[in-house]
Amino acid sequence: MLDLSTNANEIKNTIRAIEKGSKSWCWLGYSGTTNTIVVKSSGDDIEEMLNHVKPSDILYGYAKFSNESALVSKYAYIIWLGSSSLRKEIIQHIKNSEQITKLYKTIHLRMTAREKSDVNWVDISNRIFGGSYNKPCDENSLNCDEFVTGNTKSSSNSTDIMKGIVAARIKALYEQKSNSSYVPLNFREELEAARAVPRDPIDPIRAFF
Repeated sequence: MLDLSTNANEIKNTIRAIEKGSKSWCWLGYSGTTNTIVVKSSGDDIEEMLNHVKPSDILYGYAKFSNESALVSKYAYIIWLGSSSLRKEIIQHIKNSEQITKLYKTIHLRMTAREKSDVNWVDISNRIFGGSYNKPCDENSLNCDEFVTGNTKSSSNSTDIMKGIVAARIKALYEQKSNSSYVPLNFREELEAARAVPRDPIDPIRAFF
């Protein structure tokens, strides 16, 4: 079970510092081999954020973006699943990431990354402030509007991760419905129903779950 209480004060203070403006980013991660979440690093220069990740890391990032033409700042949530991290644990880490999102008041964009090249600050800023961009995935995907992927070299890794995220969420929905109903869940019907739900332009997935 994910432990968000042991270091709750430090985590809340770091997030508050980002919201207030004294910091612009942070990485949350695991304490050793435990499920206890700690603040791994934080700072006030977004360009330095990627200096604090390694291929073996599993991290959950929160970054603040400002724009001269915008009245308010916006926030991105970054799931870092390092390229050499254990693949067999990815689904569990993705499920944990859903709990961690509850720590934040506002998330305008969510993304996953396995390589530093997957993270382009200009592209992210353009997306959350309404700049033009090309959708990186199939138009029928449940999460097209939620994720930013990097270059072609790592696109297959990103696609695998996105499929894992969708699978984890559908599994959670299945378990939720199974606990209150004896009728098996029809995945095709659920997907079609999900696509028919009006989407939140900021978070198209949250409306489904």
